Amino acid sequence: MFHAAATNIPRLLPGALAVLIGIAGWFYLFYSRAASNLVGIENQKLNSRRSHLRRVGAIVMLGLASLIVIGAYGFDMEHPTATFFIIWLAVLLLLFIMVILGLVDVRLTYKLRHTFRERRSPTTKPPAILLWLVIGACGFANGCADSSSTALLPTTNIQLGNKTFVLEIAHTASARERGLMKRDSIPSDHGMIFVFPDQQPLSFWMKNTRIPLDIIYIDGAGKVVAVKRMKPYALTPVPSPRPAKWAIELNEGAAQSAGVKVGDVIEIPPAAKDAH
Repeated sequence: MFHAAATNIPRLLPGALAVLIGIAGWFYLFYSRAASNLVGIENQKLNSRRSHLRRVGAIVMLGLASLIVIGAYGFDMEHPTATFFIIWLAVLLLLFIMVILGLVDVRLTYKLRHTFRERRSPTTKPPAILLWLVIGACGFANGCADSSSTALLPTTNIQLGNKTFVLEIAHTASARERGLMKRDSIPSDHGMIFVFPDQQPLSFWMKNTRIPLDIIYIDGAGKVVAVKRMKPYALTPVPSPRPAKWAIELNEGAAQSAGVKVGDVIEIPPAAKDAH
C-alpha cells in the first residue's frame, strides 16, 4: 500500500513450506511400503507396525500441507474469521502428532536394527525424527509468524469534517505496508490512519487494493494538506504536495461527504500520535 512496500515474498513462504511437507509426505508413503517389504527381519510384526505408523505419518503430513495452504491463502488475512483460527489450531495439533509419530518411529527403528538375520550395514540415512522435527519446527514458526502478521489492528474514533469515523491504526512498518490491501470492502464509516515517525513527503499507491479510496494527508500540526482519490490497483504514486505525518484512507467519496477540505485542522487521538 505504502509506496515503499516490501515485496510479496513472505506471502509465498507458506506455499513453499506446504510443497516441501507434501513432498515429504509422499516420500514417507512410498518409504513405508518399501519398509514393509524388507527381508531378513526376525520381528515382522514390529516391522509391520512401523510401516503402518509411517503411512499414518504420511497422511498427517499431506493433511498438514493442505491446511497450511488453506489457512494462508483461503482467507482475508486482515480480517481472520473463527474458521481461520480453527484451521491454524488444527495445524498446531498435526505438528504435535508429527513429533509424537517421529519419536515412536525412531524407537521402532532402533529395535528393528537388532533383529536382522542377514548381514546388513546400518542405514546411513538421518534418523526419521530429524525430518519430523525440522518440518514440525518450520511449520510451527511459520504458523506463528503468519498469525501474528494478521492480528487485528487497534482502532480509534476520529472526527473528520461533520462525521466521526472508526479508523484502524497502522503505526508499524508492516501495518503501513499492508494497508487496506486485498479487502473487498470496508464499512462506510471506517478507514485506516497511517502513522509515520516524522513529517515527511509521503506517497501512496494502490497495489493489490481492490476498493477505490480517498486519501487525506495531514501535516505534523494536524492540518489537512491534501485530499485525493485513488483507483483500485493503480500503481501510479499519489504523493502529498507538502510533507505530512499522517495519511487517512476512507471509502471513495467519504471525505467529500463529510466536508473534509484542505486547511481543516484534525484533532489526532493520542492512540494515533506516534509510530511504533
